[in-house]
Amino acid sequence: MSMGLTRAYCAVVGHTGDWTYPDERCVRVRTCERCGEVTNKQERTWTAFERVETNWCEQERRCDRCRAVESRVVHAWGPWFYVGTQQHFRQRHTCRRCGAEEYTRYLPRIS
Repeated sequence: MSMGLTRAYCAVVGHTGDWTYPDERCVRVRTCERCGEVTNKQERTWTAFERVETNWCEQERRCDRCRAVESRVVHAWGPWFYVGTQQHFRQRHTCRRCGAEEYTRYLPRIS
């Protein structure tokens, strides 16, 4: 089969070959056994998220392979309460763990 026909065949039915990790990075590489095209993709193996400190909301996880770190913040929000003045009010809730506060936008008070 000619190389042009082989590439067209692979474009229709897909490439063949095993994915491998050529080094300690999280990039897998595959060389097609038919047409020789090299494909790569990033694929990490993440641990579960864990809190950085017991009383705080920041969480981290690490890649078992390359040790990359990803973080996020997950609050333990309490109930919403109305706060404000006679003319304007909004709602607020507080994180039970770290004390962060979150507010809605001000709303005009309807009489």
